[in-house]
Amino acid sequence: FQSYEKDWGKDDFSKIPNGCAGIENMYPYMLSAANEGKIPFTKAVELCSSNPAKIFGCKNKGSLSVGKDADIVIYDPSVDFTITNEKMHSDCDHTIWEGITVHGYPVQTYSRGKLVYENGEFKGEKGWGEFVKCSLK
Repeated sequence: FQSYEKDWGKDDFSKIPNGCAGIENMYPYMLSAANEGKIPFTKAVELCSSNPAKIFGCKNKGSLSVGKDADIVIYDPSVDFTITNEKMHSDCDHTIWEGITVHGYPVQTYSRGKLVYENGEFKGEKGWGEFVKCSLK
C-alpha cells in the first residue's frame, strides 16, 4: 500500500491496509541472520522454503527431490546489500527496512530449472509463471 492509504483507517480501524512491503527481502533477511550466526542456515531454509511448502500443501515445492520443481535461489554470502525503497520491486512508496544492510544476498533464482533472476534483474519470460494451487494444512 501507499503511505496515504494509512489515512483511510484514521476514523475506522477496519479500513487500515494490512501489512507492509518487504516480502521480496525475506530471503535476504533470513540468510543475513544465518550469515551472521544468529540462526543456522538449515533453519533459514526451513523458514523460507520447506515449512511454507508443508503449511500450504505445495507438494512440488520446498525441497530438491526427483519429480519436484527445481526452484532454487543461489546465495552469495559475501555480497552486502543496503535496502532502499528505490531498489524494491513493489508498488509501495516506502519500506520499513530503509537503510538496513543485509550481509549476503541472492544472486540468481531458478524457477522450474530456468534462470529468472540474476544480479538484481528479472531474466524470465513473460508468462513463465504458473499458478500453484495449494491448501492450508
